[in-house]
Amino acid sequence: MSGRPFKPSEIDVYIGQIVANWRNKFGMRQKDLARKIGVTFQQLQKYETAGNRISASRLFQIAQAMEMPVSTLFGEVERYNAVYDQTMRDIIRCLCQMNDADKKMILNIIRRLNVAK
Repeated sequence: MSGRPFKPSEIDVYIGQIVANWRNKFGMRQKDLARKIGVTFQQLQKYETAGNRISASRLFQIAQAMEMPVSTLFGEVERYNAVYDQTMRDIIRCLCQMNDADKKMILNIIRRLNVAK
């Protein structure tokens, strides 16, 4: 161990968000998914917030628990890297952390800015 604290990469953050998004789409609670993959809900929470990096084997277990191919999760990363530049990734990361009301407010602001041009 190097003694340095873990610093997640952008992909660690993004993969955690993908897992959380899919879990929510399936209506699963963290506790339910955690039980299916054999970890505590706190550990799953760390995965989803990039507090801990998700290993390939654990990501495979997550995909199995949600009955989806693991390639679905990696396909999102490929799309993420290909389509968005750093600024767009920062904007998307911030939006993902907002509540629905704030997202709508930001969308209205963006629409007004586009009309003003």
